[in-house]
Amino acid sequence: MIFIIVVTLSTYVAVGATSSTPLTSSLSPQSKSSRTTEYEQRTCSFVKGLHANLIRFITQEGFHRDLEDTVEVTVTTSAIPLKYFSSGECLLGVYHELSKDVYVDPYEILRNSLLNEYIRVLTNWTDLENPAWLAKSNSTVFIQFKPILTGNLISTESVQLPIHYRYQIPRSHSRMKSRGIRSSAAETGSGMLNPAGYTPVTLPLPELILRCNYWDSVIVEEQCKTISVICDRKSSSKCPWILIPYKSNLKSGTVYIPIGDSDSTFLITSVTTIVSLGGMLFLMLTLVRTKQRLDIEILNSNSANPQFSTHPHED
Repeated sequence: MIFIIVVTLSTYVAVGATSSTPLTSSLSPQSKSSRTTEYEQRTCSFVKGLHANLIRFITQEGFHRDLEDTVEVTVTTSAIPLKYFSSGECLLGVYHELSKDVYVDPYEILRNSLLNEYIRVLTNWTDLENPAWLAKSNSTVFIQFKPILTGNLISTESVQLPIHYRYQIPRSHSRMKSRGIRSSAAETGSGMLNPAGYTPVTLPLPELILRCNYWDSVIVEEQCKTISVICDRKSSSKCPWILIPYKSNLKSGTVYIPIGDSDSTFLITSVTTIVSLGGMLFLMLTLVRTKQRLDIEILNSNSANPQFSTHPHED
């Protein structure tokens, strides 16, 4: 039985590693962000005079990283009274639809009181186990900021969103090295070659959203491009939020994460099978020796204590 399981798992690894799926099949598209533009909101009077900036940094290393976001909005001429931001009448937030390459652990957010104060995972179910090419769900996240009003500047506290990158489909490292895939300086911050054994994963920028309690939702939806999201972090009902055009210090968040080497498939499968068979043989020998030892102890115990013997006494 153990042997069958080992062979099945080894075959599964081999199939996954040698799959002919292209490198970009499970990756986020390396394209421009789809966030709302000023042209799309040209008829929306509520966002005129609002000049927004999203400052984003991707911190930590490896598969587990943090998105650190801060929003700054400079107000020139706006139909929204500034005092409504400090009073909580108007809310700023971020709506983020992540690809299957990345996920947010909802249990991690719930366990952390600081994160739970700002962040809400909207996805009903999050696939926490599967690699990118087998993942059955993606994460949708809502972040509600706390605006800080200073003159005509609306800034927010920095919020760190923990994200987790999924394993990507294994590729041949030797082929990747021979290709010498070059990344653009705009995406990676350098003109360095993509090292063999690493693959780029891009995290598109989110939507910056705005909502005020006193708005007439009918008028807002007629004038502006909106999105239906929960009314606030603790709410279960949905409200229309206005999509705010903004600028950012990042065009996209591209990072390089390690991937498995399909050139090592035979070696890994062979070693795994040998080790598993050796473990199974050791377990069987241990069981046989243990049974023999127990039988001897029982026999010796019966010899030393005849009254407890199971054999009948002769008269």
